[in-house]
Amino acid sequence: MDVWMAAYAQGNPYMDLLTDHVRRQGARVDEGIEPQGTIALRSLFKGPPDVLHLHWLNVFFLHGHWIAESLQVAGRTLGFIGTLRLLQMAGTRLVWTAHNLHNHEGRMPWADRACHRGVARLADAVIAHSPQAKRRVIEAFDLERPDKVHAVPHGHYLEAYPRNVSRDEARDSLDIDADERVLLFLGRIRPYKNIPTLVQAYRRASTGESSRLVVAGNPSGDEVEHGIREAVGNREDIDLHLRFIEDDRLQYFFKAADAVVLPYRDILTSGSAVLAMSFGRAVVAPHLGTLRDVLDEKGGFPYDPNRSEGLEEAIADVLEADANELEDMGEHNLERARQWDWTSVAERTMAAYRG
Repeated sequence: MDVWMAAYAQGNPYMDLLTDHVRRQGARVDEGIEPQGTIALRSLFKGPPDVLHLHWLNVFFLHGHWIAESLQVAGRTLGFIGTLRLLQMAGTRLVWTAHNLHNHEGRMPWADRACHRGVARLADAVIAHSPQAKRRVIEAFDLERPDKVHAVPHGHYLEAYPRNVSRDEARDSLDIDADERVLLFLGRIRPYKNIPTLVQAYRRASTGESSRLVVAGNPSGDEVEHGIREAVGNREDIDLHLRFIEDDRLQYFFKAADAVVLPYRDILTSGSAVLAMSFGRAVVAPHLGTLRDVLDEKGGFPYDPNRSEGLEEAIADVLEADANELEDMGEHNLERARQWDWTSVAERTMAAYRG
């Protein structure tokens, strides 16, 4: 089976892990991400692949300048869908992993909707990362063939990053006291991740005497960074590491933390939750998307995102929890993450390819 993985994961090892394990199942996998014209050229010179596996779609029609002209976006969207139709006519099976239902920045919503809906309906198979995500995909795009949507879990990150430092070593490295209760947000910081709201909720829930909030990751723009710094103000119990965190430094942040907080406004699939669980940490997250299937009350603090006090109350629960209770939650999450091994993920992905 000749498979082309058309995806760009922005430093996330997800694609490397998936591609490697699909190859182990016997498929010949080519990978890369280019505008749709390159998809057509590749098919012309190499022949159409048996499977074209798409992931994040916005890079195909929203690439280029941040404020793209409407006519250009419309042309790219129509060209992209047209290219996919031609490939299907040539015998290629189209598979889409629905990591999200729309681009998180809300750019060109009309084109975004047209592209996601078009691909969802055109695809021979759609992969969603949990039963709840599968239901949302079927409902969002009003799919006439719900049986073509496959629930395949997001694989774990147990072997993707170094994990050989102790809690004490991690805290010494980050200048955090041994007895502090530490909450962590780590990841690329984009508006939908709601970090100023997290900071404000933490400020209301904590006295700052024996706790610390750590925010680590690269902001997507100056305005995003300014909003975070303004929310923090003069609080000395909030540590900001607003930069790209290298792979070999991730473990220091996770090992130093008692719980990871994911204050998203909207989410379908969260690799960040799986990453936190892979490091054996309790998780605070909204009861949304795959998080409803991935995270349970034994492993963290799911909260109702429609309640204005929900995040603040969940943070207060973390601050008041017994240390052994948080450790048990982390162990529970680690055991759940072990179930999402990449061999099983690849086998189920191949099943979706074969239909």
